[in-house]
Amino acid sequence: MKDDRQIKLDAFYGAAKRCLAALTAVAKSDGNVTQAELTDLERVLVGVHLAALNLPDARPGSGDQRGTAEFRESDPSLYDSLLKRFAFDDTYYTVEGGEFITRSLTADLWEIAIDLAAAVAAAEAGLPDPPLSWELRFDFESHWGRHLVDSTQRLHILRATI
Repeated sequence: MKDDRQIKLDAFYGAAKRCLAALTAVAKSDGNVTQAELTDLERVLVGVHLAALNLPDARPGSGDQRGTAEFRESDPSLYDSLLKRFAFDDTYYTVEGGEFITRSLTADLWEIAIDLAAAVAAAEAGLPDPPLSWELRFDFESHWGRHLVDSTQRLHILRATI
């Protein structure tokens, strides 16, 4: 029987895999994204967000200190394909510290894909937990979580305007 910690990790990895599959499917299609694709992307991003919020608490561990960095691979073709699909409205703006910041939906989705793919690959390679779950939570809170929130908001707005 799985303990609560493993159930939460499995839920996260499942959500991450669904998100990666949806991003890949969108990237492989042609033309501008459709309403259905935007809805699917928003749905899987929200799923990853909820699963990440439920990641188990962890502390940096001792022993095997390998992290997800060795599993990070940036696939430029994924970025290029997503950019083609979102070319009609890729740029958006946020406000940080009272200043307007130019953002790219494609860049946000690509950053999310890189980090989720690395996390899944690390788990499948058998990297031990808790160091891995600590890194997942830390990366979510300090990096890709912001991309996740911003891109989810942007997808929601796009769904209402196309």
